[in-house]
Amino acid sequence: MDISKFTDGSIKKPIAIPDTYQTIPQSPQGVLSVIMSPIEGIMDTVDIMVFVLILGGIIGLVNKTGTFDAGIAALSKRTKGKEFLLVVFVTSLIALGGTTFGLAEETIALYPILMPIFVASGYDAIVCIAAIYMGSSIGSMYSTVNPFSVVIASNAAGISFNEGLTFRIIALVLATIITLIYIYYYARKVKRNPKDSLIYEDMEKIEERF
Repeated sequence: MDISKFTDGSIKKPIAIPDTYQTIPQSPQGVLSVIMSPIEGIMDTVDIMVFVLILGGIIGLVNKTGTFDAGIAALSKRTKGKEFLLVVFVTSLIALGGTTFGLAEETIALYPILMPIFVASGYDAIVCIAAIYMGSSIGSMYSTVNPFSVVIASNAAGISFNEGLTFRIIALVLATIITLIYIYYYARKVKRNPKDSLIYEDMEKIEERF
């Protein structure tokens, strides 16, 4: 690692340097030190805690107001006749959410909302699942400014989260394009002939439910 990163202030936290381990004299802690250690630990990471609390509040607000649901519903109307555009928008938006604020488990709420739209568009359930699940997976895999997998990890490692940012952005775009091409070929095949669906035997039950 470049020594200038330590001297210019890029790295502010202590980090482990490979092949430098050595035993040091013991330093027993008193009762007061043990009591104060969690408080000092919280003080050292309070910026991350506040950030996570604010982010959680924003996500909760979006879910509570139904903004995302309304946006998807409006999108489905506008893409009528060009249904695959819905797949492109959903996958890209969720990938964007995954790469910026770690949108992953939160997408569970989207499956029952989007499933009827995809089924009514002539696709099977797998196209819907792929658009949501693959979008969040790709976004989280190539996190750019995701606070959980990039910012916090970079702080723990003592480096700037900007390290490798260009590579992650390029990889994110390429991976999203490859994913969309893969979904496109499967979706086109199912739309032409529903019997080509991997879950054709269950389609009737799925349509009844959604």
